[in-house]
Amino acid sequence: MNIKKTYFLFALMIVLAAGAAPAYSQKSTDKPDIENKTDIVLIPEDIIEYDVPEGWKYVKARSRWLSQDPAFKLTKGFMVSIKVTLYGITEGTDFSDPGDLEDKINKLFYKVQKTEGTANVAGKEAKDIQLHYEQFGSTDEHGIYIPEVFVHDEFVIVPLEAGFLVFNLAIYWDVPMPLPSLSVEEADNDYDREVAQIFKDWHDFLKSCRFKPIKVS
Repeated sequence: MNIKKTYFLFALMIVLAAGAAPAYSQKSTDKPDIENKTDIVLIPEDIIEYDVPEGWKYVKARSRWLSQDPAFKLTKGFMVSIKVTLYGITEGTDFSDPGDLEDKINKLFYKVQKTEGTANVAGKEAKDIQLHYEQFGSTDEHGIYIPEVFVHDEFVIVPLEAGFLVFNLAIYWDVPMPLPSLSVEEADNDYDREVAQIFKDWHDFLKSCRFKPIKVS
């Protein structure tokens, strides 16, 4: 890891520690089984179960949009994470429907490269919004300099009968990264191969998701 990436990690850790608030919903006595399959309680009814990609681990989620909605997160190192959040079911939620979230994304990222498509999550068709951009160096409100970083931020939005799920892949890198269309087999160097593997893990994770039957009392 070079000096630039090391400094960026240190600065970003300080920012997250100062301002991030947990948004986490799980029975206090339960510990997730992260070896193969993990059942996370998003709401009293278990909505989905999924397979954890090899080399990823479960960590307590931090609220991306300062929402009180339940969430969980998988990470493969500090710079890469998969987060799943349930929106539209709690009082005071940031987004009451998928359109609210899309408007927020469009307002925040109107200048960056954006690709829209669809993805299949547990048999449901979902909107897939991909953002691929460079975030220039800046100084935050605490006076901490955040170096230039390259970002891939992806949102897969799945409408539900009550609320909606948002699957978010976030990658932060100190050099430009290949697009998600690059496969592991096509990559011609270790760096591109590493990023391509992250995208493969992401798609394998989405494919592994299974909606659990609604319990009727």
